[in-house]
Amino acid sequence: ALSFPAGFRVLYAEDDAVLRRSIVLRAFKPLGAPVDEASDGRSALHTFEASPLAHYALMLLDNQMPNMTGAALAIELRRRGYVGKVIGMTGDPKGSSDRDTFERSGVDLVLDKDSSSVRRFKEILASYAAQPEDALVH
Repeated sequence: ALSFPAGFRVLYAEDDAVLRRSIVLRAFKPLGAPVDEASDGRSALHTFEASPLAHYALMLLDNQMPNMTGAALAIELRRRGYVGKVIGMTGDPKGSSDRDTFERSGVDLVLDKDSSSVRRFKEILASYAAQPEDALVH
């Protein structure tokens, strides 16, 4: 496990419980990264609202979720002043209108739901372990 700065947390919103558990076990747990999980966009927004603004250095969002899509959540997070990194992970194919909307919603990066993207996310997550605490939110 890596050593993350004090106070570092990730908010992960994914409605597919099996996939959410799989990503937690494949990405967060091996690196020792603290993560809060939400089962849809609205519950992720409630979790965000209950925390200090800079509490989450990183967010991983699915797009196609009930109650609030990842795109709508990203727009709302940015509207509320969240400046941390937001990564989308979606099964929406490149070129689809849903993916285009997601890519324009304020996310920093959109990854496909595949093994190479999980590895890429782990690399991004691991990069936070080496950063001083004051560099977490840019």
